[in-house]
Amino acid sequence: MTGTSARQFLFKGLGIATVALTLTVLAYQVPILQRASLALQDVQVMATALPLTYSDVLVVDVDEASITGLTSQLGPWPYDRDVYALVNEYLRKSGAKVVAYDILFAEPRSGDEQFAASLAATGNAVLIASELAESLQRNAAHLAQVNKSALPRMEGVPAQSRPDITLPVAALSDARGVRLGVNTVVPDPGGIVRRVPLIHEVYGKRLPSLQLAALMAANPDAALSGDGQTLMLGVWRWPITASGEVELRFPKTPNGMPVMPFYKLVLAALGTDSAGDVASAVRGKTIFVGSSAAILGDYIETPLGKMQGLICAALIHQMLAQGSVLVPRHSAWDALLFLMAFAIPLAAFLPRLQDRPYAENLSGVLMVVVVTAASTALVSRGQQAALLYPLLAGLIVYLAMMLMRLVTLSNEKRQLDLGMRAAQ
Repeated sequence: MTGTSARQFLFKGLGIATVALTLTVLAYQVPILQRASLALQDVQVMATALPLTYSDVLVVDVDEASITGLTSQLGPWPYDRDVYALVNEYLRKSGAKVVAYDILFAEPRSGDEQFAASLAATGNAVLIASELAESLQRNAAHLAQVNKSALPRMEGVPAQSRPDITLPVAALSDARGVRLGVNTVVPDPGGIVRRVPLIHEVYGKRLPSLQLAALMAANPDAALSGDGQTLMLGVWRWPITASGEVELRFPKTPNGMPVMPFYKLVLAALGTDSAGDVASAVRGKTIFVGSSAAILGDYIETPLGKMQGLICAALIHQMLAQGSVLVPRHSAWDALLFLMAFAIPLAAFLPRLQDRPYAENLSGVLMVVVVTAASTALVSRGQQAALLYPLLAGLIVYLAMMLMRLVTLSNEKRQLDLGMRAAQ
């Protein structure tokens, strides 16, 4: 290949790559392609998923069977707070490490004083705060309550803004040692939750997520800090996005999460069931108490499918506790994948390879295989990486080069025909 033809090929290749990149950027705005890109990432995450262990967590579920079976003893749902005081005291005496209530105690009820006293005695409880569908008119006492539970301001650490937050009643949230944790998540396009914020900002104050609050309660001496790209708590280091979210690395299956029906805990607390077995099951564990019942439970769409909100909350806690998160996408890794997607088809169409048409024909398949393997290898090492858009850009380059090759062959054939006619 002469210097002139090499320069011409280089200019053509750069032009085609520029057009492909421009079209890919435009394609990124198409909602269906955004969902397809996220779905491909889910496949990569599932293909490279790591196992999780559940030896230090337990879910206590106020399920339909518990509500029905306890009606004769506790009355109808919702229960008075003395019921929670009873079970919380049992959990405290049985050695539970942390008790996180995924139930919004937003309205005062009978038994609040007993429950508050039990929470204060425990000193390691977490209550949820939640963003409701409609913002309410808040008074100074509400703002003061948020301020009391707020985290210290950390410069350079992003948080996800909330217009409003609903808190537990002051009698409970003011109890000694009680932490508040926000359980609000925002799904991706398509309604699937793949990332969660660790810190929420409301009224200019910051509150931790439910899972982060539970880890803080279990490690009260660990300092929370961050540098804008990483949030740190004790030995944990969580890479975060520009909006303060962690990219979750879901396991292949959530099966294995230990779940205890609420009625079993209540009966043990009342001394009418096998209390020894229950005490052993809760000792040293982080306990998530919530409900999957239709009257209170919620469901969340995840890459693993539809999941009970209570189970998902405990699962996210375990992913954080075991570092099962992804480093957010980095421009350098994405640029490398795009470069590979461009280089393979361009190299196959070099003039010196014109006598080897199989190279041109197979370059598209080779590009897909190499880029997919490289992107998946990054994900397996915990680095989130692009896949759909480099593949799309590479296929545009391949098709453009194939079209140019066909045009060149057509022109050469026409010139050859003209030469033969002139010779005749």
